[in-house]
Amino acid sequence: MTELETDIRKDGHKLINELKKMQGDLVSIRTFGEWAFSGTLVGVDCKIAFLSQVTVFSNGGLTICTFDVDSITVNLKAVTSVGKPVDFS
Repeated sequence: MTELETDIRKDGHKLINELKKMQGDLVSIRTFGEWAFSGTLVGVDCKIAFLSQVTVFSNGGLTICTFDVDSITVNLKAVTSVGKPVDFS
């Protein structure tokens, strides 16, 4: 395994460990294609994350559409960032 592959694998493990700590919390997840999902993180395994009560945003910052769904499954290989949503109220 090359050094780059090792670094990528370590980063993936860090992401999974951070997500596991956030289970039960309201989170925001961005993926390739500039999709964003904000909802309650209900579960994480080595390849996917499960969210419930989710608001979906398309096209990142220039929101073209927004809609709500009961639950989603996110492939962790597509995740570009994870965080807690900002409450502007």
